[in-house]
Amino acid sequence: MKSAMIYQVTFLKDDISKSIFDEEPTIRQLVMLAVSFAFFWAVVFKLLTGIISYLIRDKPQWLLDAANRDYERGGRETAEAIGMDTSREACQHNFFRMWPWMQVVSVQHALGGLLCLPSLLNLSPHNPSVANSLACLGIISEMGWEIQDLITWIYKRYGTEHGKDVVQLPFLVIITMHHAMTTILAVPLIMNYRNLKTLHWICFELQFAAFVVLSFAEYTKLLDLSKPRQLQQFQILSLIALVVSIWSRVIHWLYLLGEFMVVWYQDQAYGFLVIGGVLGALFSLFSYAIVVRPQCKRWLKFRNQKVEYDQVLSDDQSTPDHLRSSFVALNSAAGELLLEMEEDGGLTELAERLVPSKATDEIDRRASVPASLHLYSERRRSSFLKLLQDPIDESSRRATLNGDSISSLVSEAMKKDQ
Repeated sequence: MKSAMIYQVTFLKDDISKSIFDEEPTIRQLVMLAVSFAFFWAVVFKLLTGIISYLIRDKPQWLLDAANRDYERGGRETAEAIGMDTSREACQHNFFRMWPWMQVVSVQHALGGLLCLPSLLNLSPHNPSVANSLACLGIISEMGWEIQDLITWIYKRYGTEHGKDVVQLPFLVIITMHHAMTTILAVPLIMNYRNLKTLHWICFELQFAAFVVLSFAEYTKLLDLSKPRQLQQFQILSLIALVVSIWSRVIHWLYLLGEFMVVWYQDQAYGFLVIGGVLGALFSLFSYAIVVRPQCKRWLKFRNQKVEYDQVLSDDQSTPDHLRSSFVALNSAAGELLLEMEEDGGLTELAERLVPSKATDEIDRRASVPASLHLYSERRRSSFLKLLQDPIDESSRRATLNGDSISSLVSEAMKKDQ
């Protein structure tokens, strides 16, 4: 029995290795490889999130501070919107539960993108087949991850209590659209265009760009914006993340898609041209509506709040109340931007028009995206309301809650003085 098991494992390993470097793989080989990656990533996520959770079990101060800032930037409003316990302790618990998962997501995207670099950088000029095979492995890795992610969402909806409230049907449709291009086109593209650099570029940019944006979001969560140097870091890194998103999801993505469609047309591959064109258009729309446009809006809002905050800081006539309310608005804008950088925010904004809000006490933060549909309307108000409990005149309080600019606050105060 033991020798038979060893033989089966050896055979499986040899079969996977052959499938990876086979220049003319069969559909069965590629599908089995994708299924293997689905299991692989499911196990890796379980193990690594468990390890990271163990390492932060004592809640180190630097991460506890980040959890408190997350709570103050809108975490309490998020919990209230989805019917969860709004206490600081409960929100800290959810933050520490989700933080390990986000780190592993970043790693998964990074590895998938890095597998494409040998091809893109021509690191194997004497044996390009190896580099091309590694790039295709990056595509299959992403396909496997997306398969297991989609299965997870389907299970949450149909296999768990309150699942239909947690993962509502329109949101599941949106997630399916998000994963459709890779799951449908990956295998036929590899079989027909495995050596095409355009394919490798698409795989690299979509995965590595996601790694950059996600990792920057996770790092900037740790920054205290009341400290000038850390505020400057937040500005720079969020701007880089925005530029990466625009380049990889709009500018270069449309160029690569057009290049691929020209290849399909020249090869008279009309099936690819129609199906790939439709899926490419849907993905382009998805990227613009879910990632780029909301991220641009939130970054511009943050930048404007930063300009007003600097003006208040440099104005000798500014009162402590004005300074406080200006920082409240700045921090709130930073919280909205961070949500966009994690991509959950865009999903919420799109689903807001499709799904009614339903609350349940058993929703965790990631699974609660469709249930927290009015999150933005809550976050547009100050997420630091407790700071405003200090003596501030009613007009300043009202202006802050309505999202008015600092200049409006100053103007109204001057009119009152006159």
